Amino acid sequence: MKLTTMLGAAVVGMVLMTPATQATDWVNISQPPAIKSASELNASFAPTYLDGGQNFVNTDVEPAFQNAAAPIDRLTLAKTEISGYANLQEDWDGYGASAPHSDHVRDSIAFLDRLPGGIAIPTPMIGTSGQIGLYWDMPALYADIAFEGAGALSIFVKNKETAEEKFASVDDLHTLSQDWFAQMLGRGQNA
Repeated sequence: MKLTTMLGAAVVGMVLMTPATQATDWVNISQPPAIKSASELNASFAPTYLDGGQNFVNTDVEPAFQNAAAPIDRLTLAKTEISGYANLQEDWDGYGASAPHSDHVRDSIAFLDRLPGGIAIPTPMIGTSGQIGLYWDMPALYADIAFEGAGALSIFVKNKETAEEKFASVDDLHTLSQDWFAQMLGRGQNA
């Protein structure tokens, strides 16, 4: 037997004699677990196939997320709530509350559409007078806006840390710039 063959056999023998690493808390699985539902494959649709006659054939597989609603962001939720105010009739609260003005609904949604990035989405509100508003109640800031119709609004802002208060009236919300939002609602304390 040659020396290289003996050396090779010795190295192989040493490798084979080294015990394998064992983790006592691991589960030994001899085969992959079976898939139990279509959702495990993240399949949210039923596959469609072509049959021999070039017709589409749907399988019997149901969508895994058939009843799941699409996720809705806070801006969409706020707009939806405000749009719902338009359906309120006189005495909507049972105590004589006025129905909201259609231009207040329109103006509040237009205001939300103008919010720049970095400004938190406000919470909608409606008063018994039918006036629609928005408010922010953040750790460092409180602000509320009242829509007055024809694009006009008024805003009150209070810095909770310094107790500084600001009030402003705007004749046309469509003229608001990103600078106005930053000055009134301050990105740093509101984002």
